[in-house]
Amino acid sequence: MKMKKLSMVVGSCLFAASSIQANEFFVGAGINTGGYYNLTGDHAVKGSQFGGIGLLNFKAGLQNENFRVYGNFGDRVAASKEQSVEGQNDLRWDSLEYRALTANADFFAPVHERVKLFVGPHVGLGFAEVERYYQPEKDKQKHNVKAMVFGAQAGAIFDVNDNFSIETGYRHSWTKIDETFDYTFTRNNVKLEEKEQAFKLDQVGSVYLSANYTF
Repeated sequence: MKMKKLSMVVGSCLFAASSIQANEFFVGAGINTGGYYNLTGDHAVKGSQFGGIGLLNFKAGLQNENFRVYGNFGDRVAASKEQSVEGQNDLRWDSLEYRALTANADFFAPVHERVKLFVGPHVGLGFAEVERYYQPEKDKQKHNVKAMVFGAQAGAIFDVNDNFSIETGYRHSWTKIDETFDYTFTRNNVKLEEKEQAFKLDQVGSVYLSANYTF
């Protein structure tokens, strides 16, 4: 089922790219105003919830009145959570940070002289950093994983003038990160081992606001 969805996403991106004529080059930058993730496993940061305001997102590509194709880096989702440790007086912190680099294609639907809606697919690579530490942070340990992502985005663009525009939208991605991590800590001269801690991430999403400049 996922392969079918992925094939449709790639096909839509290629179709939009081949349809671009009378090209205009544009760049954009913005921030995530909220992020969504669906995470299961043995880490404290899990469940389906919103969390974290992200750093800057960047995009650049080509567009005309009907389509645009572009690369996007961002979709940052960040979250952290503490939990007590059985048999210990310490608190353990788990954190998640996620970003993605994607190829995107959007189809425009004008609703006003200066306002247009858009919707389209994306495909690319997602990067997740999983961190666990006990207080103090000298026991911090990290794991980095990556996986293919695909999904869709939708939103609205307001043209301020011929060159500047403001854009807001929501991007949702499906991925398949299924890993197990081993952690080893020494606390109060006692060695703590946490083996095969499962980490499963299958969905991420982000609400964003950005400013674009067309050349």
